[in-house]
Amino acid sequence: MSVLRALGARLRALLSGSAEDRELEEELRFHLEAEAQRLERSGISAREARRRAHLSFGGYDRIVEEAREARGCALLENIGRDVRIAVRGLQRTPGFTAIVVLTLAIGVGATTAVFALASSLLLRPIPGVRDSAELIVVQLVDANGTIAGLSHANIADLRAGSPALAGLAGYSTRTMQSATPAGPSEVVATIVDGDYFGVLGVSPQRGRRFNEQELAADAAGDVVMISDRLWRSRFSGATNVVGRTIELNASPYTIIGVAPAGFHGTLRTGATDVWVPVAAYGRMWHRPIDASDRRTSISDELVGRLSAGASAGVAQQQLRSVMRSFVRSHPDANAHLAEYSLDVHEGIGLEVGARAHTTRTLRLLLGVVLVLLVTACANVANLLLSRGVTRRGETAVRSALGASRGRLVQQHVIEGLVLSLIGGAVGILFALLLQRGLEGQQLLDLPAIESIPIDASVITFAFASALLTGVLFTVLPGLLSMRRALAGRLRRLGRASSHAGAELRGALTLLQVATSITLLIGALMLVRTVRNLERVDVGFDATEVLAFGVTPAPQGYGVEEARAFNLRLLAAVSALPQLQQAALATFPPGAAEGMMSRLSVPGSDRAAVQVATNEVSSSYFETVGIPVLLGRSFTTTEQDLALDAQPGVVLSRTVAERLFGDAGPVGRVVQVAGFTGTTQQVVRGVVDDIRSHPRAGPLPAAYLPIGSSSLSQSHVLVRSTLPLEEAERRIGQVVANLDPGIPFFVAESLGDAVRRSIAEERLLARVTAVFAALALLLAAIGLYGVVAWSVAQRRREIGIRMALGARAASVVRLVVGQSLRLGITGGIAGIAGGYALSRVLAHRMFGVTPVDPVTYMLALVGFSAVALVASAVPASSAAAVDPADTLRQE
Repeated sequence: MSVLRALGARLRALLSGSAEDRELEEELRFHLEAEAQRLERSGISAREARRRAHLSFGGYDRIVEEAREARGCALLENIGRDVRIAVRGLQRTPGFTAIVVLTLAIGVGATTAVFALASSLLLRPIPGVRDSAELIVVQLVDANGTIAGLSHANIADLRAGSPALAGLAGYSTRTMQSATPAGPSEVVATIVDGDYFGVLGVSPQRGRRFNEQELAADAAGDVVMISDRLWRSRFSGATNVVGRTIELNASPYTIIGVAPAGFHGTLRTGATDVWVPVAAYGRMWHRPIDASDRRTSISDELVGRLSAGASAGVAQQQLRSVMRSFVRSHPDANAHLAEYSLDVHEGIGLEVGARAHTTRTLRLLLGVVLVLLVTACANVANLLLSRGVTRRGETAVRSALGASRGRLVQQHVIEGLVLSLIGGAVGILFALLLQRGLEGQQLLDLPAIESIPIDASVITFAFASALLTGVLFTVLPGLLSMRRALAGRLRRLGRASSHAGAELRGALTLLQVATSITLLIGALMLVRTVRNLERVDVGFDATEVLAFGVTPAPQGYGVEEARAFNLRLLAAVSALPQLQQAALATFPPGAAEGMMSRLSVPGSDRAAVQVATNEVSSSYFETVGIPVLLGRSFTTTEQDLALDAQPGVVLSRTVAERLFGDAGPVGRVVQVAGFTGTTQQVVRGVVDDIRSHPRAGPLPAAYLPIGSSSLSQSHVLVRSTLPLEEAERRIGQVVANLDPGIPFFVAESLGDAVRRSIAEERLLARVTAVFAALALLLAAIGLYGVVAWSVAQRRREIGIRMALGARAASVVRLVVGQSLRLGITGGIAGIAGGYALSRVLAHRMFGVTPVDPVTYMLALVGFSAVALVASAVPASSAAAVDPADTLRQE
């Protein structure tokens, strides 16, 4: 209570300080007058009596200050006074204030934008999830990085045999079709095996979670939980949504709950719309599937919650032990799992396969933006040093009048705080602009960045970094200017110069030059990488080719029915006007690796080849521009053969060379072993290789006629000059005429798909280029400031030189030479920094080496041009010095 009373007393003293000061002044005047009257009565003159009275009481101002300190409010009053002084001082120099604030805003804003991106991908908690630090992700991965699924029974064994886990649930993501008043659409569905929401600690905002009966393998599988986004978009946020039905894959599902707002699964970048229990898997595909069969592997990943005191390492040991047990106990269903390793990963929010790469990318962006922040800080320090020189007289006068060094430092700190707060506020606005530029961009295989929230943590980070950099780089110039402005130098203020200050300004300018050249080299290397990737021949002609996806199976089509639908669709699309060519394919060219199969030559000792298998129509190669090198493509008759026929296979050049060497492959027989079985096919032809990514090598591929397997999905590929929207409308009408319940699930040009494959490289190049341009701007400002300050200090010398016969051109060379010397010295350091950065970027570069001379030359030439522009104005000012004025002043 005594502390509270003291705080209350100080607050009252602060609020009533003016009244108490007036009372104190009146009391002091009373005592002074009384003492002066006493001395006058002793025979002293009135003037002498008042002087002695003042001496006996001491300094009037000292007594007032001591009284304020006794009330405990002097510090606060001084701070308030310094804030007012700082604001007035900044208002008197609007140009200086604007440059410092904008410099801080650039550095702080860029850093805040990248921090917000990192926070949204790595740090932001998933809404609704309880104690996410206790969660783990479990995967089965082989040596090639392929993930194996787990059956309902296997997951039950893992759950029962791992006491280190308080809960364990499986899940996988699929796409489902849904009928809406506006037409068919697609939704992202997560199939859950076990108490998924219980493990995550997620409570629905409406309704309930799946109960034990609904999670059983033999349940009806006709219930669903929907996301908040789907609830609001499809059902307009109706309060009676629980109990209503939603059509998914042409089957009705009863809504039992609505997930919390912002929750879309275990990923921060997830987009799940609905959750269904594992028993719904067969219902989804309109065929009987026994979810209790150990051979039915549905879940791609598991999520678990650690028991109290348990660690992820212990949980991994227990899970591996259980896995070895059921592999031995059920070899008919689990023998293939012996090739897989069960791995436990702590935390959720980001796909396991993308965590390391995404973290490295974000660290790179943070490193780049910190270099920009250092450049901004050096610029601010340089500006404040120059300001300190102009304020040296003011500082010296304050010191001579008794202001302590601590008091002067406090004033500089307060001014730095004011600048930092303004710079932080403007920096947040700048971060919002950068945020809009980052939205829609893509990192690796993550979904495109929809939004980067600027929340309380991001705002706190922005102001904290602004205050730290602002105050840190305000105190040092303040101390230096005070050291040069103490008593004893008052009489030489007019000509005083700070050699130490000049050296520090030069060093800070060199730092700005070096960091800007470092970023410029990195940006040039990334930009050239993108240019090189864009020039790579991917093996097919992506220009003017549009891809649309249709999948009739979710609407209840069987294999034969789906194949017949696809052929009718191809015929109808081919008849449309303004479409040059049309084809069907299970996968568009270069889309991942399609279905994987193993090809071998019967009776040959050559090793089998792993290939990406794609089912295509007879017009596929002509439509997408893949050259036929040997033999021929499929005929229309072969395309229309039944499933049990053997119409043949077309090989890519790489596969043909591996299987047959220099021998002719056309007419030879190959064995195709895929997940639907093993067949023998005759090689009809050989086509050129394609690439799944500009960085990737030739993709080993085999092509079969459309409908050769039980897969019913397909892509319509058309070559047309029509805009994407118009082509989509026309083909959509064709699909609607055939079956209005089937939606498109892909609609894009192949050119966009190829460009999307290098989206991350393009994002890094753009961000680094923007930051390098900002760093160059700051370095140019710093260089201009140093050269201009030097010209101002050397005006007397320049005037004397010109009076002795020096020409304006030689003066310009003198000034520009100083700028170039700073640029060359900083450039050497910048080249070293650029080389270090290029080593970090080495694994991201393509067609560019860390010692690429063209890049370094471009960076130096570019900065030299900036340096010449920055020194042009000071050089002109120096050339305009009037020698007569200089001589008159002397």
